[in-house]
Amino acid sequence: MKVNFGILGMMLMNLIFSQAQSGYLDPSFGNGGWVNTDFGGKDQSGCVAVQPDGKLLVGGRSNAFSGSFDFIVVRYLENGQLDLSFGDQGKVVLDFGSTQENVEFIHYLPENKILIGGYSNLSPNTRSYVVRLFEDGRIDSSFANQGVLSFKYGRSTGILNMDLQEDGKYVFGCIGVIDTLDVDFLVTRFHPDGQIDTSFNHTGWTYYDFMTRENIPFDMFVQKDHKIFLSGCSGVYPKANFAFVRYNEDGSLDSSFGTNGSAQTDFAGNQDVAYSSIIQEDGSFYTSGTVRDSITNYDFALAKYNPDGSLDQRFGINGKRTYDFKGPVDFGLYMKQQKDGKLLVCGENNVLTKNSFVVVRFDKEGTIDPTFGVNGIAALDVVNILTDDTPSFTLQQDEKIVMVGNYKDGTNINFLVMRFLNDDISASHEGIFNLLRIAPNPVDEKLILHNSSGDTKYNIAIVHPNGSILQQNTIQFDHEYYELQLSNVKSMVPGVYFLKWENDKKRGVLPFVKK
Repeated sequence: MKVNFGILGMMLMNLIFSQAQSGYLDPSFGNGGWVNTDFGGKDQSGCVAVQPDGKLLVGGRSNAFSGSFDFIVVRYLENGQLDLSFGDQGKVVLDFGSTQENVEFIHYLPENKILIGGYSNLSPNTRSYVVRLFEDGRIDSSFANQGVLSFKYGRSTGILNMDLQEDGKYVFGCIGVIDTLDVDFLVTRFHPDGQIDTSFNHTGWTYYDFMTRENIPFDMFVQKDHKIFLSGCSGVYPKANFAFVRYNEDGSLDSSFGTNGSAQTDFAGNQDVAYSSIIQEDGSFYTSGTVRDSITNYDFALAKYNPDGSLDQRFGINGKRTYDFKGPVDFGLYMKQQKDGKLLVCGENNVLTKNSFVVVRFDKEGTIDPTFGVNGIAALDVVNILTDDTPSFTLQQDEKIVMVGNYKDGTNINFLVMRFLNDDISASHEGIFNLLRIAPNPVDEKLILHNSSGDTKYNIAIVHPNGSILQQNTIQFDHEYYELQLSNVKSMVPGVYFLKWENDKKRGVLPFVKK
């Protein structure tokens, strides 16, 4: 296997010469910033939530239990280990009887319960399921029908996201196939006991048709003024636009937004997909997504809008910005906002056969923040990353970044959970530094460690991306460098590996390339 040294290769080389800071793998988590979990089949993670106690809830699907894809929710301790007190040895698996079932969201409720939702079956016969769990993973039978809410409007309804109103009602954003085979934005609202709220549009649900074949609301939230905002895309491949709809609290369209409640943005005349939006105190909002500027080139995109849905002309070029990270496939996906107002967008970078999960940090003007990661980008750059399920992410209370995706290990597909440092305090108060560096890089049968501190004794481990430890040593620096022979070099196929190190006071993790 040949290793591609595009922009992410340069990022890797820069990383090993830099001190730990925002945007670097957190060595206190899992195997050195990441953990992958194999349940015995194709295990694909796609959503994540953080509990107030710091535990991580990760949802997705797995075919390891019934032979077809079922709901699965897994809980990890804050250090990345499975929380065996949750469900059945750390996991809850739910089978609704179809071959295709997937968890699309996890929401931790104020009453210390867990709400999960997703779909069963594929369009045009999709049904939505919402399940409420106690904190230990048991089903809360007081919700809906013995803990399970199931609904379908028209031909097909697939739930994608949810938000909580101030009065505790559940608002769900969905895709719906109602009166034709077109896919439309759909929103529905339920009482906390799982009963439909018929005060919403008199029926409990409503939908919006942009008069194209595929209209998908990837994001939805309830504003402070109780209006319901959905963002996504409208169009038919290879032509689509950013698309938005805003409803009043009663389910009627908000005529003060866009054109009679809806708006669209065309970036470059091709495939433009909005994945996430974040509203500001003044009612303006940012949207992140992916745009295609040619037949084969996809780029990150940001746009900023005024409260009425018009583009903010002061932002970027006429309200829009695009970012090309030198890969034919640069997918900008979901967005979070830090407490200081900076924007984080997760996604993927693909350079030929090299796939990486990335997080990019921008200031409020849309400029990439070079103090984050390497040139504004944090990346997990392992050779077996999959791109058939897109990554998602969230922020902990300390603003560390937790991202979930998929990792392929042989014929298996595993949950992959990553954590990155995200502020100078978290990078220093735990004693996390990169006092060691590896040069030259890539390495062959040995690697040379350079030491920039006065400490001389280190415990080190060479770790495969799947978490297995290939080699452990205790080394003593007699000079400023140490030559480490790779004892299992014959079993190390070309690709990215990690060197974890620690001494009495500090620890860190360094990626390197085996050529």
